Amino acid sequence: MGHIQQIACGREHVLKLTRDGDVFSYGSGKFSVAGHGGSKEALSPMILKPLQDKRVVKIACGESHSLILTADSDVYAWGRGFEG
Repeated sequence: MGHIQQIACGREHVLKLTRDGDVFSYGSGKFSVAGHGGSKEALSPMILKPLQDKRVVKIACGESHSLILTADSDVYAWGRGFEG
């Protein structure tokens, strides 16, 4: 998984950002907060495949949503966004 640079926690999910800019997530699939498609739950850290070609520099989690910021200043969000 590489050296961890940042960890962000939601209510039932976790994002981990490595020094190489890879994002791993695990936890509940409710509202798709883990980011692995639909309501698929991740019991151990899994790389977020749609972000593998992006250089992620910052991560954040809300109760039921997740956000990332790339080196190109793009912001990606997923999950239950109407509460955050």
